[in-house]
Amino acid sequence: MATNTLLQRLPTPGESFTDLNESNRRQVETFIASEAILANQAVCFDMAKANDAEKVVFVKVANTTAATACCIGIAREAAAIGARVEVVISGITEFISSGGATAGDSLSVSTTGAETGRLRTYVATYLQPIVAYAVDTVGAGNTGTAIFYKRF
Repeated sequence: MATNTLLQRLPTPGESFTDLNESNRRQVETFIASEAILANQAVCFDMAKANDAEKVVFVKVANTTAATACCIGIAREAAAIGARVEVVISGITEFISSGGATAGDSLSVSTTGAETGRLRTYVATYLQPIVAYAVDTVGAGNTGTAIFYKRF
């Protein structure tokens, strides 16, 4: 079930936000992991499920194969097979970078098999859509902050 999109709280005069979990207009939904998922990995619906209703209840690590290309969000924490996993479907979140990113870059899902679930800087020749916007500069393989665009 989605969290609300209202501000959780406003800062008092002179106070600033220091935590991504504070007032950030982030939307989070809970799914079931079809496979092991790491914290901050990009995930997609599990379209391999035979039951149509389960296709939008179960998630797996996103990559560029036809069955896992539609990135719907970023996992907030690690999850084992069959466990519940909270996924940021819209708003500010941390992500794992593939190849690094610069603040202001548009991001899409990595095409490298060894880097499934990571986001990379988008270029016009990529077939994968833009799913997020980099908030800070991050090195390859490191965790950075991005604003994830709502996909569904």
